[in-house]
Amino acid sequence: ERLFACELSAAHEGFVNGLLVTPWDDPEEINGWLEKYPHIVALKPYRVWAQAEDTYEADILDYAPEWIWELANKWEISVINHLYIFFFHLVNQLCHLCGTGLGFPCTPRESCRVRKVIFPRHI
Repeated sequence: ERLFACELSAAHEGFVNGLLVTPWDDPEEINGWLEKYPHIVALKPYRVWAQAEDTYEADILDYAPEWIWELANKWEISVINHLYIFFFHLVNQLCHLCGTGLGFPCTPRESCRVRKVIFPRHI
């Protein structure tokens, strides 16, 4: 819940958090959260809340409307857009190109050519 994350970050020195936002949130209410909790450093919309039939093909404004960007600009905070589903789809496609055809992850970490390029510090 929003309240739990905001109170947790406010109670601990150095903690920050991102605030989940949906297209149907009231911009004034979100502005109130940002006023009350200065530890919020980002707004976090998610593609799954897109106002579109196919969320994979949704325009970013379908799930992160203009008011989200305006609030982020006003408060000088970030908008975090998670593209992990697309990213892992891309990695899977790259694995197919490397010749294994097995998908991601197809080999032990140490021997995967794709992982060595994309995740060099995580091998």
